[in-house]
Formats: sequence, structure tokens, C-alpha cells
Amino acid sequence: MLSTIVIFKYFLFNTLQLEDYWLEYAYLKNRESLTFSSNFAGNWITADSALLTAFKVDLRPESSLRSRATAALLYQVCQCWLALRNQKLPPFIDGKGKRYSMNQFRYFFNTSRLPQKDSDIIDTHFKPSEEGPCPQHIVVLYRGRFYTFTPFIENGNKVCSEYLIEQALIEIENQGQGVEDEKHSGIGALSANDRDTWSQHFQLLKQTNSEAMETISSAICLVVLSDLLPVNHSQQLKWTFINDGSDIWADKSLTFMAFANGTIGSHSDVC
Repeated sequence: MLSTIVIFKYFLFNTLQLEDYWLEYAYLKNRESLTFSSNFAGNWITADSALLTAFKVDLRPESSLRSRATAALLYQVCQCWLALRNQKLPPFIDGKGKRYSMNQFRYFFNTSRLPQKDSDIIDTHFKPSEEGPCPQHIVVLYRGRFYTFTPFIENGNKVCSEYLIEQALIEIENQGQGVEDEKHSGIGALSANDRDTWSQHFQLLKQTNSEAMETISSAICLVVLSDLLPVNHSQQLKWTFINDGSDIWADKSLTFMAFANGTIGSHSDVC
């Protein structure tokens, strides 16, 4: 009993050590599938959303509802990223006026949990502007293929227009639909395996595709374009986790699942 009290007091007055202990033993050493154990998900734009109805009204002939909705969302996400990088995002303050640390935002963008044998590592590339350069690209996964684009202009100091982001997504859709009959690899599904199994596959992928794996890991976020059509909130949330079982990626701190009917959800690792 005495030893328990001593340990409790030690961690109570050494919160940093407590955080490190939790990170190492309760989080990074978890060997279960992230998709089915610790990742969390939510619906951003649903089928009954007024926003989706508005997108349908001004949809361009060359656009899809998915590209239109995703471009609008990514534009706002990039604005948030830029404000955070320039340290212009207001700190969170509760109803009693208490300010909370924003250190956790370092792991919101440009971050992945990389699988390793026995214990994973957190790979974060986000930096405030005063600390140096930071990756500015977004990775898109569609029908087994990975694409990347950078939605910033003026030396990375301004987010490009929704229209330009939408055009990039339309081009990706067109390229992906051009191989519609080709059985795609579904290599992302490997990331949903248990961590030790995934770590073996991950190391093999790094040996032959090191630059591509680094591009995925360092991206602001990852967007998966899905051809599924969820009809209600529950189905949308379920498919946000697993999609069609092939095009998924469990390791990113922020992954958006953009469905063919314009609905969008996100799932995240708890970095």
C-alpha cells in the first residue's frame, strides 16, 4: 500500500513523466489493429447536410459532388493549418477563462504513427514558421494509387483557391477512373493489420519506396476518395473506418474519407 502511494505521488507531481509513461506503455506498445482498437472517427458532411444541398446548386459541369465538397473542406483545413503554423490560432479557453496548452496541436497535422516491432514511434513534421520549413503537401488515395499536391501559393504563405483544389481532385478522379477495370492493390489495407504484422510489411515498403512512404508520413493530412454511397449517418461512420476494405490508411493523425455522394468523414490515430 505504501509503495502504491509513493508511486502515485511521484506521478502526481511529475506530470511529464506520467505523460511519457502513458505514451510508451499504454499507447505505442499497443499491438492491436489501430482501426479496431484506438482510432476514432466522425462525420463532417452528411447526406442531409444543408451544405451538401448548397454544393449541388452551384456544381460545375466538370465537377463531381465529391470533388466540390472535399475542396471546400480542404480549403478550410489548410486555413487552419496556416493559422496554426503562424501561431495565429486563438488558444482554447473554457467557460471559466482557463487557458489550455496548445502543444497537442503539433501532432494534429503532418504526423503519422509508424509501425515498429514491439513499440511504434510518432513521426511528426509540423513546425511553427519560426522553427523552420514544414511540409505543405496533401496525399490523396484513390483506387489503390497515391497522389500528392500542394494547395499553397506565394511561397506557402497563402492557401490557393477552392477552385484550384477542386481541379486537382478532379484530375485525380479522372486518372483513377481511367483504370476502373484494373484490380487495384489495396496496399493501404495492410495498415489495418496488427502492429507487428504491419511493421514487417512497412519495412519492406520502405526498402523499395522510401520516398513515397516519407511523403505519406509527412503530409498535412491524407484524403481517401471512396466510390461508396452511404445512405445514413451510421453507414457513413462505419465506412469512414474501413471504406471498401482496401483503400484505407490507419496511421495518419488526420485522414478524410470522401464518398462519391459528397459526404465526408474523418478518422484519426490518437497522436
